[in-house]
Amino acid sequence: MKIKTTTSLLIFSILATLSLSNGFAQYAPHMQVGLPEGAIARLGTGPFNDFRPTFAYSPNAKNPQLAVPGLIGIWLYDAETLQARDLLSKPYPNVVSMNYSPDGNTLVTGYYDGNIDLWDVATGELRKTITPHPSIAYWDESAGHWRHNFSRFRRFATSVSFSPDGTILAAGIDNGTIEFWNATTGEFHKILDGHHETIDNPAEMGVSFSNDGTTLASTSKYSEVHLWDVATGKLRKTLGRQSGGTESVSFSPDGNTMATYNSYGTIHLWNVATYELIQTFEKPVELIDQINLNANITFSPDGSTIVTYSHNTISRKRALYLWDVPTGTIRDILNGPYSCVEHMSYSPDGNTLAVLTNQGVFIWDVIKREIRDRIKEEILNPHSAISPDGETLATGHLLWDISIGAIRNYSLEGHIGFIRDVSFSPDGKSLAIAVYNWVYLWDVPTGTLRNIFKGHTDTVMSVEFSPDSSTVASGSVYFQPDYLLTEPATSTLNTNMEQKKKGELLLWDVSTGQQKNNFMKHVGNVYSISFNFDNSYLAVASDNNVYLLDAVTGETSKFFPNPGNVYSVSFSPDGNSIATGSDDKVRLWDITTGTIRTFDTIFNDHTPNIRSVKFSPDGRTLAASIYNTVHLWDIATSDTITVFKGHAADVYRVNFNDDGTILASGSIDGTLLLWEVRVSKQLKEDINDDSVVNIQDLVLVAAQFGQTGDNKEDVNGDGVVNIKDLVLVAAAFRKD
Repeated sequence: MKIKTTTSLLIFSILATLSLSNGFAQYAPHMQVGLPEGAIARLGTGPFNDFRPTFAYSPNAKNPQLAVPGLIGIWLYDAETLQARDLLSKPYPNVVSMNYSPDGNTLVTGYYDGNIDLWDVATGELRKTITPHPSIAYWDESAGHWRHNFSRFRRFATSVSFSPDGTILAAGIDNGTIEFWNATTGEFHKILDGHHETIDNPAEMGVSFSNDGTTLASTSKYSEVHLWDVATGKLRKTLGRQSGGTESVSFSPDGNTMATYNSYGTIHLWNVATYELIQTFEKPVELIDQINLNANITFSPDGSTIVTYSHNTISRKRALYLWDVPTGTIRDILNGPYSCVEHMSYSPDGNTLAVLTNQGVFIWDVIKREIRDRIKEEILNPHSAISPDGETLATGHLLWDISIGAIRNYSLEGHIGFIRDVSFSPDGKSLAIAVYNWVYLWDVPTGTLRNIFKGHTDTVMSVEFSPDSSTVASGSVYFQPDYLLTEPATSTLNTNMEQKKKGELLLWDVSTGQQKNNFMKHVGNVYSISFNFDNSYLAVASDNNVYLLDAVTGETSKFFPNPGNVYSVSFSPDGNSIATGSDDKVRLWDITTGTIRTFDTIFNDHTPNIRSVKFSPDGRTLAASIYNTVHLWDIATSDTITVFKGHAADVYRVNFNDDGTILASGSIDGTLLLWEVRVSKQLKEDINDDSVVNIQDLVLVAAQFGQTGDNKEDVNGDGVVNIKDLVLVAAAFRKD
């Protein structure tokens, strides 16, 4: 009993130590929201929706949140803390409209492809996808007004709104119609036809229910405001067309008043019961140059204030205007550090105002008239590199602690332009970054800029250190026109009109910053470079060829022709093979015999453009980026190990950490995903031979604790099963 108790305590102690060192559980909650299968963390949010900027504030005061569409899906943020709660998976959503149900339990999103989704907010599940009826407008001479035939020419919903009881979903379609749907089942109810728009002149439709749910107001930039009877679908009233069109409509919280807003910034208040014009809010003389910029109009929850947005055509200043409803005067002007406002909404309690801008979502404290916080886009460069010790991840000018996903205490500032490649030196002391036709050399321990290599006349696409960290190789490609910067500290672009057709391969001395050699000048475009382990050879991907060069003389040792352009090349750790990614396949070349193996991939009838291939540190696994996925193969068998899916756009770089247990993938969707690599291979720590090292193996070792002789549980082979064997098994938990 004492032995078992002691062994149990040992296991508990080892597991406790292991859990503290296991980085998988240390990532911040917002980095693990809505992760795809196999991913352990996400860096960056990607850009917010820029197709038709919009967002939605939940009306649920007990569970306040903001829904913000982005490139990789729809982010749900806690309205108080602004921490991401969930990510509704919808890559490239192209959201044109969105709204919450009155109880806040359902989110509706309308897309450019014409579909409308209903999401369960609590679970993040997609409840229903509605595909509205297609229709096309035509003029009925006998009736004297526009009619619509259902056809394939239907476009998208520019506005969506729930009825106050949450049972009906109304969608304003850009062909001038309004469609009613059952908000629970997605069943189509009816279509309202009254706005005079055509396929060639699409409507900027807006729809809004009255507070009692009996009336629907519909607006269009190019026509009148219509008021519809929800039950019968009949047109109750048409308000006179406003000069400048109607940009937005909103009902007051008490339901007695309706406000409309035109492109000149004029507000009209209407009596909902009589449809009479109550009041017009005209801009003061000093704001005569202010014009509306299509942002919505909204009442405060208590109905005392209306918020609009416009900008001054002379001073170019943008501001939010808070109008006092009883007097029709401007109560306050809120100027923020942004140049454009796309959408705005009050919180349910009226204490904050959320504003979607070109710099993220700003949260205004309405009482203090100051910005309280901001939801900022985090857009990462797709080109990344992992330090040799596996502890640091470089993404553009940011250095991350890979174990917790936190930014290091400094960033590398000073780059101008798009980063094409990033590479750590093998000793971990230097970082090379390719920007335009330069290579920036940074000192990693201090974060200081050591040198700028200026010698290329074309865009540098690849940088790579030699194994001894003494040399940087940089390869460039020819672009037409060829944009070159005159000085690193400026953003002035000069056009090089010289009609070159080739790139360059240059070698640089890290210590002196001097150019050492110029290999393959004007021979071909250089897309990727890789040194072998002993610095004797350099593999170069150049157009549709792979060159094996002598790393000292630059002489071509071998030449491998490829059927298509080669975008990535990587030496195996033992130096015997070269992996290449091209515009058709992933290939493995034996550099001695020249024989080729290809790996099975799924291209879906598209050109794959495989931009990155990388060997695992032990040389047993090959990773490649294909479209928005990452494929892993067992090199010995050529079998597919797994395919990581989760990016919304093409993956440009893949990198393993030092022990091959984590793979980083950087995409042009603006995010970087960290994946757990679980390769099934026989390990001595896998005591029960089930291809996974876990607690069961630890228990088996513990059961033989103290035994001597030839035992499988004697992991280190020292003749006795003891604490050393337990520690080895526990340490292998992430190496299965």
